[in-house]
Amino acid sequence: MTEKSTISFKYQADGYDRTGFKIPDFPILYLLLEKNQGKKISGPSIIDTGFDGPIFANEPLALFLEDISKEDEKVIGGFGTDEFTCEIFKINAYLANSDKKIVKSLGKVSIFVPINLNYLSEYVIIGRELLNNIELCLNGKETTVIP
Repeated sequence: MTEKSTISFKYQADGYDRTGFKIPDFPILYLLLEKNQGKKISGPSIIDTGFDGPIFANEPLALFLEDISKEDEKVIGGFGTDEFTCEIFKINAYLANSDKKIVKSLGKVSIFVPINLNYLSEYVIIGRELLNNIELCLNGKETTVIP
């Protein structure tokens, strides 16, 4: 693992809404998440400066966390919804490249998983609690992690 590597990711296309309006592409980072048993999951996560927390789960990540104990629960404000309760799990997180090679350790981080699965995101979301500890350049076309 190297702490000095520069890594970049092209923004991902988000498609079109039902009226045919092009939805802006979104910036991503690749995360590799590891449970204590050494099991890992990795993939892209959306950079969302509107999310206060560290990581918000999608369905595959919620299923990955099923066999570990929650650390806590927290009520959060929704993405255009009422408040809802999330279980909080803590596991090791890393920034990785698309080949799953670790670029930087983020330490043990909290992952928010809504109790009501209707609130699960389609994508894993990385919020300000983690983003504020990573130097990034977002240029409208790609995300670059600055070593």
